[in-house]
Amino acid sequence: MQALPMEPSVQTDMDRRGENVKRRQKQLVPVDTGKLSRSIEVRKNGAGRQVGSFDVDYALPVEEGYETRSGRFVQPQPYIAPSVDAARE
Repeated sequence: MQALPMEPSVQTDMDRRGENVKRRQKQLVPVDTGKLSRSIEVRKNGAGRQVGSFDVDYALPVEEGYETRSGRFVQPQPYIAPSVDAARE
């Protein structure tokens, strides 16, 4: 895998895109207590960026759906994939 360029213009663009993904995730995330929405952040990862909910363990089950202890399936509530797809446009 090729390293990401460190030029300021590239890093500025990546910051902008990361913030766009974060903003879109916050618009789309389902809210019960608000903890999941508040946990969405942009983190620098070397020259790259990561956007996500790093401090909660239920972000992916909300995104993909899950089965409860009683066996009922809770439908997916996608907010991660749509926000990344929108950033590609």
